[in-house]
Amino acid sequence: MICVHAGLDPRWEDPVGALTRLDPLRDEPDLSFAISARYCDARGARPGRDWPAPPAPFRPWHEFWPPNASEKRTVVYGHWARAGLLLRPQLRGLDSGCVWGGKLSAWIAEEDRIVQVPAARAYSDYDG
Repeated sequence: MICVHAGLDPRWEDPVGALTRLDPLRDEPDLSFAISARYCDARGARPGRDWPAPPAPFRPWHEFWPPNASEKRTVVYGHWARAGLLLRPQLRGLDSGCVWGGKLSAWIAEEDRIVQVPAARAYSDYDG
């Protein structure tokens, strides 16, 4: 399993290796990708904005996962409330908008089960 805040760059042959070497206190492009990417192209280039959804060649970063048939790990990520809960083979997108009044979602990996709790209220204004 790989857990990342936002996304994995499709150029990373070894995502864990690429992320492990990063200093979280430095402004690095790979770190920026991991913590804020939503869309990219096949070379990892990101659009200037991600809303509204950018045109081709940009696609959701997770459409490039898994990078090859031998990859068996599941990626667990968040940072994309607008996309909502995403459950696909080898992908668990857990941001279901709790801060905006949606739900808080958790994945129980051992059971491959999702648990959700409704937000008590919106904790931030949605800029929609």
